[in-house]
Amino acid sequence: MSFIMSMKRYHIRFGLVFTIFTMITLNGFGQKDYKLRKLSIEGNETLKDADIKANMNIKAKTFTQKLKFWEKAPRFSNITFEEDLQRVNRFYQRNGFLSPKIDYDFIKKDSAKSMKIILKITEGKSVQVKQIDYHIVDQADTLSILRFPAKEMPIKTGDRFQDEKVKAFEAYLQKKYADRGYPFPKVKTTIAMLSEKAATDLDFSINPGSKCTFGRTWIKSDSLVPHSFIRNQLKYKQGEPYSKDDIEKSQKKLFDTELFQYVVIRTLVDSVKDGSVPILIQMKEKPRWLLETGFGYGSEDRFRVSAQITRRQFLGGARKLIFTGKRSYYLPVSVEFSFIQPDFLKDNLDLIINPYFIWENETSYEVKRLGSSITFKNNFTKYTSAYLMYTFEKDWFSYKVDPAEVSEQDSLPYNKSGVTLGFTHTTTDDLFDPKKGIRFNAYFTLMGLGFESKYHYVKLEIDGRKYFQMDNKKVFATRIHAGVMQPIMGDPETPIEDRFMLGGALSLRGWGRNQISPVNESGDLVGGNSMIEGSAELRFPVYEILSGGLFLDSGNVWADPYAIDLTDLRTDIGIGLRASTPIGPVRVDFATPIFEKFKAMVFFSIGHAF
Repeated sequence: MSFIMSMKRYHIRFGLVFTIFTMITLNGFGQKDYKLRKLSIEGNETLKDADIKANMNIKAKTFTQKLKFWEKAPRFSNITFEEDLQRVNRFYQRNGFLSPKIDYDFIKKDSAKSMKIILKITEGKSVQVKQIDYHIVDQADTLSILRFPAKEMPIKTGDRFQDEKVKAFEAYLQKKYADRGYPFPKVKTTIAMLSEKAATDLDFSINPGSKCTFGRTWIKSDSLVPHSFIRNQLKYKQGEPYSKDDIEKSQKKLFDTELFQYVVIRTLVDSVKDGSVPILIQMKEKPRWLLETGFGYGSEDRFRVSAQITRRQFLGGARKLIFTGKRSYYLPVSVEFSFIQPDFLKDNLDLIINPYFIWENETSYEVKRLGSSITFKNNFTKYTSAYLMYTFEKDWFSYKVDPAEVSEQDSLPYNKSGVTLGFTHTTTDDLFDPKKGIRFNAYFTLMGLGFESKYHYVKLEIDGRKYFQMDNKKVFATRIHAGVMQPIMGDPETPIEDRFMLGGALSLRGWGRNQISPVNESGDLVGGNSMIEGSAELRFPVYEILSGGLFLDSGNVWADPYAIDLTDLRTDIGIGLRASTPIGPVRVDFATPIFEKFKAMVFFSIGHAF
């Protein structure tokens, strides 16, 4: 039941007076052909400007729309504005304000035939939820289902009444019963206004309906994937108590195999018999082979090309084989295969075997890596996963300068063997262009486990990112990235190719790629064993697919382990322009160091810096 209907005896009188008042006032104003220059709102302490304006049809030009000077501004309409005032009034009532006072001022500019409207709102006292009760129709023994944490409740005692939250609570209660064997619960809400008119009681009447079990599951598909494989992904079995949550988990599990374009699981309501609920699964298989190619130009990679071939249902089931090849200036050759076995030994545990050959071409050195990794990755939740990876590789390392001037390393191949433990937690709303949420990654590597591994060291690296959604589609993005390496077992140093370097399109943008690094006696970049960097960026819309960014980066790299010094940071500032595309933002950034000699850096790349 909506808030307006439950208190209509109060609203009808107020609405009539409000309508008559606005009609007289607006008809008296009667300015024809005036352009609406600006609409501003004052006095709204609880509800946001953007939400109020979203309930109005009359609108002024936004900043970006004003750039289209050739397009006429919207004309003011008495009738539309009168209807908008009533909409705003109802919007406040749905959000717990019984009698808001809404006034307005018109500021005219006769010479330009334009006007500004100032909406003045006095919200008044909001209605609070004083008490929440439940009434079970039959099935009184199901009361235990209502024992849930208060933090899960969409609305609680003491909260401001909001119509949409009451409806959300109804849906929440329905799902609670649907997850515990009652597929067809009905919830009705009674809203009782208390005499003081500033508080209300909510009474949720729940009719659970009949308790049911899962019946037979029917599979309708054009897929060659065996039905036995599909059934093995289901989180329920015939005869078990019905659970909507198990159906949702089953749908996600099937979709996550990446074998199907869509997966729909339906409860066959019309075919329920003797408390047994039949289920229908409909799906469409993706093509077995997928080829993806790309090419482009970046200020760092220069011309780059890539290709990826995916073979789904490799050796049956949800196994995949992926071939990836890349080439660019800093990555002359990168070839790797990935064999992925989902649900290895248990649910949500993936086995990944990844042989590779990678040739890296850096400023001071180049290294060729031939090896393979074996990874066990466990997805604990939708947002959190961890993995254990063993890597063995043979490296060919060579300097681009006289090796006699640097450490003991030379061009002879050597082995590296070690394990990495990683942890990932991601709640962002978009993979390529996040607006809100967090990303956190942590990695710990122990190198030097047998196989005549030349280097023995430990390495810890963390990367945290936080995205804040602001008004007017602005996003404030932050990042902190830190790491440390230390040789162990008597080794004098860590391998240069695995050390930390900063600078470039994805790091401190006031410097070139990997230009922030300790140097040797000859001035060659040799990386460091300690690193920290942080960034903050304000992203804002500019025009249609274009957006801008103002950013600040700060950080440094030190030669020794655990040598991070926050008083010794290098900092840059810059501005950028992004264009939204299906593959993510195409980005150009302009940056310069501060506290140092001015130096303009320009980067072209795909995707945000973080």
